[in-house]
Amino acid sequence: MSVIERARVVVVGGGVVGGAILHELAGNGIAGILVEAEPDLCEGTSKANSAIVHTGFDSKPGTVESRMLRRAAELWPETIEVLEVPFLAVGALMLARTREDASRLEVEVASNAAALGVTTELVDAAVVRDLAPYLAEDVVAALSIPDESVVDPFWLTRAFVEAAVAGGAEVRLGRRVVGLEVRTDEIAVRLDDGTTLLAEQVIDAAGIRADEVARLAGDESFTLSPRVGQFLVSEETFGVDRIVLPIPGPLGKGMLVTPIVFGGLLLGPTALDMSDKDDRSVDPASRERILDATRAMVPALREAVPVRQFAGLRHVSSTGDFVVRPSAVSDRLYLAAGIRSTGISTSPAVAEAVVADVMDRRRWRRPPIRRRLAPPPSGLPDEPGEIICLCRSISRGEVAAACRRAIAPTTLDGVKRRGGATFGDCQGNLCALGVAGIVAAERGIPVADVEKHRRGSWLWERANDATATDGRVGATARVAPRGRAGTLRALDVVVVGAGHAGAAAAAELSRAGLAVAVLERADDAGRDARPSAAAEVVLGATVVGLSPAADDGWIVLAQTAAGSIERSARDVVVATGAYVQPREQRAIAGPRPAGIMTADLAERLLDAGLRPGRRVAMVGGPSRAADLGRRMEQAGSAVVRLAAEPVEVRGDTGDARLAGVRVGDRWFDVDTLVFADRLVPQAFVLRGLGLLDGRPGTPAPVDDDGRLPAAGLWAVGCCVEPSHDHARCAAAGRALGKRLSEASSSHGAPAVTAR
Repeated sequence: MSVIERARVVVVGGGVVGGAILHELAGNGIAGILVEAEPDLCEGTSKANSAIVHTGFDSKPGTVESRMLRRAAELWPETIEVLEVPFLAVGALMLARTREDASRLEVEVASNAAALGVTTELVDAAVVRDLAPYLAEDVVAALSIPDESVVDPFWLTRAFVEAAVAGGAEVRLGRRVVGLEVRTDEIAVRLDDGTTLLAEQVIDAAGIRADEVARLAGDESFTLSPRVGQFLVSEETFGVDRIVLPIPGPLGKGMLVTPIVFGGLLLGPTALDMSDKDDRSVDPASRERILDATRAMVPALREAVPVRQFAGLRHVSSTGDFVVRPSAVSDRLYLAAGIRSTGISTSPAVAEAVVADVMDRRRWRRPPIRRRLAPPPSGLPDEPGEIICLCRSISRGEVAAACRRAIAPTTLDGVKRRGGATFGDCQGNLCALGVAGIVAAERGIPVADVEKHRRGSWLWERANDATATDGRVGATARVAPRGRAGTLRALDVVVVGAGHAGAAAAAELSRAGLAVAVLERADDAGRDARPSAAAEVVLGATVVGLSPAADDGWIVLAQTAAGSIERSARDVVVATGAYVQPREQRAIAGPRPAGIMTADLAERLLDAGLRPGRRVAMVGGPSRAADLGRRMEQAGSAVVRLAAEPVEVRGDTGDARLAGVRVGDRWFDVDTLVFADRLVPQAFVLRGLGLLDGRPGTPAPVDDDGRLPAAGLWAVGCCVEPSHDHARCAAAGRALGKRLSEASSSHGAPAVTAR
């Protein structure tokens, strides 16, 4: 049955421009309704870009884009202040590698910037060395653009919309506009759920599909085509503290090195004109092009290990400029389209211009003072609870808080963009089930109903023989009876991790009569590994920090469901294991649909009574893969064992869920891909001490005896040398435990040896 509602303004599109327009309307006392086809905000171009707040120094004078960039530069200080969006004024350097390039910087770029009123400064090689010693030695000059900045695009888009909602606006997510009927005094907006919104004004800010929305009303005055840009993310910065870019080419600014607001670097993008508005595939060739281009500017990036890769679509308008005007059909349809790659940069100005013109045309009265609308504050619960996202040390409370935002996430990626969970090195393979369990509990739905991003992007489903699971599936951490929260106990040795290596080390140390505590993140110590009964064992305890004690030794801080705990010891053994390398760190072409995971996640799903998929392709050696394959078959999955890692994947319609993988020239029709092969050392706890940098896969740096480069710290097992051979890990743990025990009996205390 159809439903008819009335609205003053309907904004079509939940990206940064649509969000900014909704916010500007609310600030002028007009409560609009934003309609977005995807299940969440910021699912299009606004989430996949360089995150730069651009000054417009290289824009074409006289264009709408150039005008919007200059006005936006005036609006940004207040926008950042009101919305409280993470923002870094890092500045930029455009590099000249030859004397001819240096002349272009002065004659073309700097003069264009001056004509637009943008501050720049041409600096020579000596100044470049002083400003950015990490740059290549062949840089002969650079143009400094001090006002270039970076922002968090997810946060910005959400803040616009949440602030607008605080001012009375509404948001309809997962609702596609399927019809626009222009009438004399209104537009009938038909949605795919049967609802019709009768609006005095419609504003088309539908991103790459804005031309399609306009055509629903009969406006064929412009078309948009996609230009895909692929990016890489490095968690390690290599000292880069500002935007580094080459001289622009015909397709844009070229491949950049850009600091990320929350740490790390963004590398890219490529620029390739496409025809498919849904194709956001990545490919190994583009990956190598990005690395080659950025390493030429910053040589240290030769050591970079990208932790993520993604692609975004920019809008190429048939008009060659922004389309910010009334529709040719009726001014009751207003267009905010063709907002190329500068959508973030221009969003405040586009919103201001659109709303001012609409209000004049509709003769709507302006308020005496425009309201400064801010998003509601985000609060955290008093008890953060256990750590859910290991890579980023994000607690249950933080994930729950992200789920309670004014615009609540309904998908796994929605939580990621609000709180960072699943954004780290493992790309969610260690925490996705726990995060989804919290989303399910907050929404009151089964965990199997939580999707990854788009409609139909199912993540897993109930196994054939599964029993019911609750919203806390995969996150049932607890503290063992012998672990008392909040106490500081002095010990001889703390072992971090109760896997095969850690359990074996603890057993040897306990047999020698040493006081040992084992802190284990999981709620059990593993099927085969068990620490000695003489050791104190704290389960569900994630170590989040190591700090030197005042009287030598170490204080170990861990987080549990019951709160934080501390243990003090003269020696600490790090045995945190390894995880399987995720797809994001592999050179595999294709889109990024749901259904691609590692054995770490697949095993957790099976333990929870879920199955990873129906038709599963698996990569891995005989030891782990064989057991996992049998378990998946018992859960009702059909399993295909691949002889090699796929070179390409493909998705179903809209790339929601995996549809196939290619090995060589052969395609396999599957809905799931599981990696059970290459292991990556997991030693995040050492990063806080500066013993490891931000690159994934770096093993704990020990000497032949297992010593780390800090007195009293040791490491053993898969965090040092990853292996699927459990017996080998246990043997290494026993050997280290024996060495520490013998040193203790010889000297009356565990060996605390400086390197």
